[in-house]
Amino acid sequence: MRNVKNPSLLITLCLAAFTFNGCKKDAALETSQLASTVAASEESSVKIENVDGATVLTLRPGLNDGQDTYVSKIDDDPNDGNTNVNYAHELLASKFSYYGQLATQRGYIKFDSLIKIPSTAKIIAARLSLYGESSSYSFPGGNSYYPGSLNPENACLIQRVVGGNWDQTTITWNNKPVITEKNQDTIPASTSQWNYNVTVDVTKMVKAMVQTGNNYGFCIRMVNEYAYRILEFSTSEATDPNLRPTLVIRYK
Repeated sequence: MRNVKNPSLLITLCLAAFTFNGCKKDAALETSQLASTVAASEESSVKIENVDGATVLTLRPGLNDGQDTYVSKIDDDPNDGNTNVNYAHELLASKFSYYGQLATQRGYIKFDSLIKIPSTAKIIAARLSLYGESSSYSFPGGNSYYPGSLNPENACLIQRVVGGNWDQTTITWNNKPVITEKNQDTIPASTSQWNYNVTVDVTKMVKAMVQTGNNYGFCIRMVNEYAYRILEFSTSEATDPNLRPTLVIRYK
């Protein structure tokens, strides 16, 4: 995708980190088990802990194992939509003007290490935390909605991908997998021009992924895909590990 020419809008979406307080490791977890299930570094993070009798899996993929990007299509151009835009290293949803034409963008994110949860596990809670940026390659003008912006609200839907697997280096608008509205949740409209934080309840969607074994991730799209709206997130390529998307699942 070529850069959007109008720089007057940008969205930043920062997600408030979801944490479980009073975490403590269960002595019953063997050292060998921890060695195989816990990996943390600047580039990857998979952590399993015991919290008040439940297992807590924290996933924060890094540069080498993250799957998050967005797809784009100029609405009235039948020849557009075949370009992979992973080079932008941004996760966003938007409807905006591109050289005088409206284009639509949707974000895709997936946590492959969700496979660590047994299919028979009881999912108690799952929270997805996304973290915003202080600047944007794709939309360098800031959030589309905040006090005084005069733009329409930019609330988004987060939906489960059900149409098959995908890879951030090859996904495009034209080959993107099907999504479902079932158990979808809403990301509230942004309240600031930059660094807007949000945590989303994705419990029911994660439960379906675990039970069926079909973990194809999530899609983020505008509630109303009309101009002019943008909402943006950091991805697993973020230099600061604390800004990378994080999924926390509590289960038994």
